[in-house]
Amino acid sequence: MRRNADVILAFGRMSSQCGVMTADDISARIARAVQHAPECPKQDLVSKDSVARIRAEDTLAAIIAAALKE
Repeated sequence: MRRNADVILAFGRMSSQCGVMTADDISARIARAVQHAPECPKQDLVSKDSVARIRAEDTLAAIIAAALKE
């Protein structure tokens, strides 16, 4: 669950630096980040290989956290 904590921490830093964002702003940033993410982790999310799924989840969590820091 470390990746969830990273997203929450990124949101906390973003809120303190930029003021509070609306839920729509957050959703839009997350949607843009996922749309621009490489296809490989997206495809690995449905993989039967648990290692590939975990790696994909971690990758997408990092991409979302980075988008929320912007």
